[in-house]
Amino acid sequence: MSRQLSNPIQQLIEAASKQAASKKTTAVLARHQERSKAQGTDRFVLADVSSSMSESAGAQTKIALLRRALSDPAIDWNAHRLVAFHSFPEEIATPYELPMPQGSTALHRALEMIEQEKPAYTLVISDGQPDDKKAALAAADRMTGKIDVLYIGPDDDYDAISFMYQLAGRTGGRVMVRDIVKERQLPPGTVAGLLDTKNVTP
Repeated sequence: MSRQLSNPIQQLIEAASKQAASKKTTAVLARHQERSKAQGTDRFVLADVSSSMSESAGAQTKIALLRRALSDPAIDWNAHRLVAFHSFPEEIATPYELPMPQGSTALHRALEMIEQEKPAYTLVISDGQPDDKKAALAAADRMTGKIDVLYIGPDDDYDAISFMYQLAGRTGGRVMVRDIVKERQLPPGTVAGLLDTKNVTP
């Protein structure tokens, strides 16, 4: 009859590891609950209109594809606030008012602008890496509600995609990756599906 020898030190290490993991999980849950309790009712869409959005994606430009996707009749723009951002953010009323692509990708400024509104939900749509990742993550940490990300840039830009996962992950959000240059489209319902209220209940 075989008998497995136990290692007291290993047992202590495993127990400590489980306790640390439990504390971390508890802290994360508490943080998400705090974000949920503090949030207001406004829901935001942050749309990247930096210079790279003027690039061709087949017969159309990336900004034209984004404008069409945001013009989906299934999206209720009375229930969402739209912010276009390049070097600076600008709140606009409808997708038809999206400015022509220009400037850099100052996502942190867009997040800093809306954090004061205590959003219930935020969707970030971008095709590249932000100007200041550290400032963007710091703003996300101060915000309320979940942040989902629709990344529409190169699917081999691993640094950009990794950042998007960090951004969403810190808030309990989700990431969708669509390389619109390769696909030459944003499939119908992509944005509306992410904005579906049943997907953002805390």
